[in-house]
Amino acid sequence: MDIETLHKIQLQEKRGGVLATLEKTFFAECFEFIDLKRQLLEANYSALARNDLDNAILILRDILTKRQQKIILKALNDFKSNANSIEGLTNEEADFYVALLDLLNRHSLKINSQISGEKKLVKVKILSEVPEFIGKNSKSLGPFAPDQEVELDSGDAKTLISRNLAVSVTA
Repeated sequence: MDIETLHKIQLQEKRGGVLATLEKTFFAECFEFIDLKRQLLEANYSALARNDLDNAILILRDILTKRQQKIILKALNDFKSNANSIEGLTNEEADFYVALLDLLNRHSLKINSQISGEKKLVKVKILSEVPEFIGKNSKSLGPFAPDQEVELDSGDAKTLISRNLAVSVTA
């Protein structure tokens, strides 16, 4: 990693409407690069070395901000089209993208259940193995594993809780 590579990626992110493809370890390499710049600065302080470090940090923050914006839009578009792909994302970005999809899914389920008049969803923690079963709304649920946290219709959650198979989790 070097300042020229960072600057090139920054320009790609600013000018392009899509995410530039990065290696999965891009941010790890950047962190190593910045740590090296810090070590050089500590070993032999100079205004030029300080400026190099500051510029590298500014460029990296700009890349991060642009990519976060694009990943948020990508997650929203992929959620709407029921597609998903982590291709071209770094490891950290892939985690962020998957978390966004999960958040969008949970939000959509809550809103759709309220719109359709379904009962409130309740978050429960499963205490022991629960095989697949048919819920109160005739939908197949499970199987569930111990310590798994799931959101269920309040009637289904109440049933599992009454049978000591789950406990309610407060958000």
